[in-house]
Amino acid sequence: MPDDDEICLQLLPVAHDFVHAQLEAGRATVVHCSSGKDRTGLFLAYWLVKNAGLSPTEAVLEVRRVRPIALTAPGWWDFALDVLGRAA
Repeated sequence: MPDDDEICLQLLPVAHDFVHAQLEAGRATVVHCSSGKDRTGLFLAYWLVKNAGLSPTEAVLEVRRVRPIALTAPGWWDFALDVLGRAA
């Protein structure tokens, strides 16, 4: 069974392509996990890396600027930077 990082590396591009297709079709898309904090923050940071050209650190900081509790659960800062760096 893949580890959490491998699951994210597989599914972040799938989620990105889905949201991109919805936006291209003129449909709004809501991104939200159970608490709207860490998994949501990871996807939004991934979006910023892929679409706004931000570095992983810049993307995480931007997400946290807008939602200060994002990516604050223990280990999520390092996890997000690792996944985003590998996904870039």
